Amino acid sequence: MPLFGERQRSCLSRKTFMWLDLALTLFDNVTFIAKGDDDMYLRVPQQLANIRALPTRNLYYGYNMPGRYPFQFRYSDGSIFTLSRDLVQRIVAYPPLRRLATQTYDPGYLKHYMLLFMDHEDMMVGHTVFRVARNVTYATVRRCHFHNVYGRTDLSPLTLNSIMLHNIKERHYVELMRHFREIPPATTKFIETSDGIFFECELHSGSPLHLSSR
Repeated sequence: MPLFGERQRSCLSRKTFMWLDLALTLFDNVTFIAKGDDDMYLRVPQQLANIRALPTRNLYYGYNMPGRYPFQFRYSDGSIFTLSRDLVQRIVAYPPLRRLATQTYDPGYLKHYMLLFMDHEDMMVGHTVFRVARNVTYATVRRCHFHNVYGRTDLSPLTLNSIMLHNIKERHYVELMRHFREIPPATTKFIETSDGIFFECELHSGSPLHLSSR
């Protein structure tokens, strides 16, 4: 049996579903709900400064990626994404997904898991939004904002543009806090188009920062 196969992937998607469902109950007066990985660093004040500039309904915010053929849906990379409350309500109420996500994994339903993209938690969310919502505002950051620091192909240098850093070492959290603590949060510049909202990389703040190699 593979160390990380379809069962494990589907269970991660179920965990994401359960978090979204639980968050609606635990935080009954919040406007936005986010899901993030446990191996990333987030500049929370900067993230909030950007979110406050965005619509409060029908919002899907993150690093958007194209969906899997034949469904040309968009989804946000699972390292972190933010949804408006109304979208979360529609996601967890989607009957086919709710039925599978709230029961124990059954390999006999593998085809059904795959049809709902439950082999990838972020694609599952994007596909469900595609199915249940219209007129969604997709707010998209760039790789200069949300990126990996180690180990994967979507690497980008650490700069003052950086908001979410993925695959970092535990020892780097203190360094990152020191890098960013004196920088007041301000909404990142963005443009609005018919395809959504796109945040821009600000060249003047692009000087590389360096983490220790210890």
